[in-house]
Amino acid sequence: MTRHILISGASRGIGAALAKHFLAQGDSVIGCARGPATIEHQNYHHVQADVCRDDDVDKLFVQVRRTTPRLDGLINNAGAARMVPIALTPPKTAEAIMNVNFMGTFRLIHAAVRL
Repeated sequence: MTRHILISGASRGIGAALAKHFLAQGDSVIGCARGPATIEHQNYHHVQADVCRDDDVDKLFVQVRRTTPRLDGLINNAGAARMVPIALTPPKTAEAIMNVNFMGTFRLIHAAVRL
């Protein structure tokens, strides 16, 4: 049975590697990232979406509903980091990191459980 997997941050790094792994297993993957698709595969669907933006997450899940009969897995891979000591990290930078790493994850889970 084909699984339907949603992966955020799927355009590069671990997210792209995970997408390729699931595709190799015969699964259907919906990837999202702020940038364009970097994977071409008949079972891969890409949505340009920023997990920090409610309207982008809404657009993403409209595509999820159109593309797949169900969602079997959600991998929250999108993330941000700044490798500097906390004493040198401006509060605005910390807020931006939290918006991606915490609120972005929350937004996707919140939308996924309501499918």
